[in-house]
Amino acid sequence: ICGSHEVNVAKCVHGILSDVLRYHEENPSVWPQWELGNQYISRIASRVDSRAHGELLLMLQLLLPGTNNFYYGDELGMMDLDSDSEVPRQRGAMQWADAYEGGFTSAEQSQVPINEDYRQYNWGVSDQHYGVAIASIAIRFQDEWKKEKSTLKMFSKLSKLRTKDDTLMSGHTLLGELSGEAFTIVRYSKTGNDFIGSVSTSC
Repeated sequence: ICGSHEVNVAKCVHGILSDVLRYHEENPSVWPQWELGNQYISRIASRVDSRAHGELLLMLQLLLPGTNNFYYGDELGMMDLDSDSEVPRQRGAMQWADAYEGGFTSAEQSQVPINEDYRQYNWGVSDQHYGVAIASIAIRFQDEWKKEKSTLKMFSKLSKLRTKDDTLMSGHTLLGELSGEAFTIVRYSKTGNDFIGSVSTSC
């Protein structure tokens, strides 16, 4: 998995994408499925030591054809817990709100630690109920949405765009050449030269 241990993260990502996209081009009956984070590996933003670069990778994933799997909290730019955590560092409590224990629980002593930055990076829940009841709460983006730019805002808008445009789901994908620490990816329609968009990643 590409991360800060790589001399060039963009080169690592570009190499993997080149191979996987070529495979799907040669095997069109195999539907692509992408996953950059899960419960077994360090969180995206922590792997690249940067929320900004983590957001670029998340954006890249949303621009790829096929189906996406996301690990909870990556849409916020959540980071790994401290190294002395009693649970795996990537499995910290979900940062729901700027509230006690991040809105994850109302217990006096949570068994799942939460990152200290939960007040700056959270979904913003519109209720004071926690735990299991949180699934039924109407969630608003009050904290992250107020920011001019945020990982959550990018994630929400691009996810919504994917549901409305077939090009982003099943259109052609053009991966540009690696140039230093950056490359370009372009999605375009199958039926013409109508480019839906491009993103240049620099890691």
